[in-house]
Amino acid sequence: MIVDEEGKPSGCLIVNSSTELAAHDLDVDTKSVESFITTEELFQKIIIWGQQNEEFSSDLDAKEMAEYLNALSIGVRVMARTSISKEKLNNLVNTSIRLLKGY
Repeated sequence: MIVDEEGKPSGCLIVNSSTELAAHDLDVDTKSVESFITTEELFQKIIIWGQQNEEFSSDLDAKEMAEYLNALSIGVRVMARTSISKEKLNNLVNTSIRLLKGY
């Protein structure tokens, strides 16, 4: 998510379209929101699976955590396009993993 095989930040059509066009184009906004919802639903399924298998903390609300992870993944992809260090981006991701595990 942070860099591609060549060490460059990868682009994301939905994130790029959302940040550039969604405020001015209803169709782009609609598709962006649909994509975000789909991603949140996938994250939620993964979190529930992880909770059932005792990989993730059962104290977390799966829906809220899925919303958080979606926002984090979008934010990291946007930040990766800047000069922010890979270390900082990795720290954000690692903090989220610790949060999922409950420590």
